[in-house]
Amino acid sequence: MLKIMGKRIFDELWSGWTRNEAIFLAGLLAVQLIVLAGQFMADPTQLSDGWVWLSSTGGVCGVICAVEVAKGKLSSYFWGTLQVVSYLSLSIHHVLYGEVLLNGFFLTTQGIGFVAWQRHMDADASTPLVFARRLRWWQWAIVPVAVLVIWLSLGGALQLVGSHQPFMDSLTTTFSLSANLLFVCRMSEQWLFWIIVDVLEVILWVRAGDPGQIALWSCRLVNAVYGYLNWRQLAKGHAQKAVAA
Repeated sequence: MLKIMGKRIFDELWSGWTRNEAIFLAGLLAVQLIVLAGQFMADPTQLSDGWVWLSSTGGVCGVICAVEVAKGKLSSYFWGTLQVVSYLSLSIHHVLYGEVLLNGFFLTTQGIGFVAWQRHMDADASTPLVFARRLRWWQWAIVPVAVLVIWLSLGGALQLVGSHQPFMDSLTTTFSLSANLLFVCRMSEQWLFWIIVDVLEVILWVRAGDPGQIALWSCRLVNAVYGYLNWRQLAKGHAQKAVAA
């Protein structure tokens, strides 16, 4: 079983990309490595800082995960789990309690999402890709109210426990929870939420002063735009295929 999973992770990382997608992924990874090299050149003592290495490792895994999700690849869950574990540790270190709770939730949903995606893969594609869907109008009507209620509730709770940035922290958490649930449910609109999340995360980590995480979320912001465009096409193609069937 592990051998089969390992082969799939390897195959999906090195195949199933168009030329432009491969260049895009390589470029995002290069940004992570350049930022890491810049940190070491500016302050060689950081070579012995485990948090810097953890941040960079999480950044690389996060970039691979994000691009594979945008493509619709199942192995994105492997890279996502590694990124979540590293980000959870960094959030504890930086005293960002909302991020701690959020990534604990993400870690839980990794297994749920993997099973949900595995049951809905398009085996007819040259590389198996997930069947994408779109929200219905009545589902959109519920979203703004739910986001506002969750944000205010989480912000108040985090303020009570002493979070450094309670309402910014909770705003990121609120949109991330929404995006993650849509991600597990294979909705293309998840990417609109991820775009908001990525902008907020860049601001959050600029304030925390972590170059590795700033680079990660900046790359993910670019990828979220690509993901939205690609998933709209996937959802359209899968809807047409369902009608034809």
